[in-house]
Amino acid sequence: MAFKTLTQYNAEKNKGFFTLVNDGEYADVIFLFQSVSDVMIADVHYVKSSEYSGYVHCCGQGCPACEKGIRIQNKIFIPLYVIAKNGETFDTPEIAYFDRTTYFEPQLMADVFNKYPNPSECVFRITRHGEARSQDTKYEIRAIGLNTSASYDKILAKCNTSMPADYERIVKEFPIFKLSEMLMNSGSTTSNASNLGEYVATPRVAVPATPSQPIDASMPPITTVIDAPVTTDSASAATFSEDAGDSTEELDDGDPIF
Repeated sequence: MAFKTLTQYNAEKNKGFFTLVNDGEYADVIFLFQSVSDVMIADVHYVKSSEYSGYVHCCGQGCPACEKGIRIQNKIFIPLYVIAKNGETFDTPEIAYFDRTTYFEPQLMADVFNKYPNPSECVFRITRHGEARSQDTKYEIRAIGLNTSASYDKILAKCNTSMPADYERIVKEFPIFKLSEMLMNSGSTTSNASNLGEYVATPRVAVPATPSQPIDASMPPITTVIDAPVTTDSASAATFSEDAGDSTEELDDGDPIF
């Protein structure tokens, strides 16, 4: 396992997703919607396992992720053809998904579809207002020009994909038995805060000090007798050290921080 630069790490972690990290950052994009009927919403879980970490579709009744207490999320994944970011154009523009909850729907309608029924015909600028990790972050969306560079069909052809098939890159669908197997191998569950009882402060109990006793020099020294033989089995020792050092990462069912 090798070190990576922070830029490389973030690029891999957020691969496939649209991100604006800092206050004032902006990107020029084309919404890959030809009408409001193209907008896709899904009930998803965010899971981590040795095989796959990311969003998965909720299986509905009997869903292993639900049974494990992993939070179900209602998400809108907005496909964007990203032309430039912070004024810098890309040599190879790509499709990235703007990961939003359904609370974003009113703004998507007001800023995009109500004004431009076919958003793919325009270039929009999305600007972040809010510091990194701020819960008060807002996104400003405004059209800045007509899309004269590439039509909806040409963009998909250039990226060698189609809609809605491309969504499978960022939200995987597994059968119940496979998802159950993956979560069992993860070795961790997400706790639900509603299962916790109310916190009650417990006062510290004072323990009376034991008076020191003088040492009687006439008493013989205390010796410890070990009845069981001491094993020097190196294989057992190795097994113990590996087990003691083993740990499993808790599942993160929250949103990726963008």
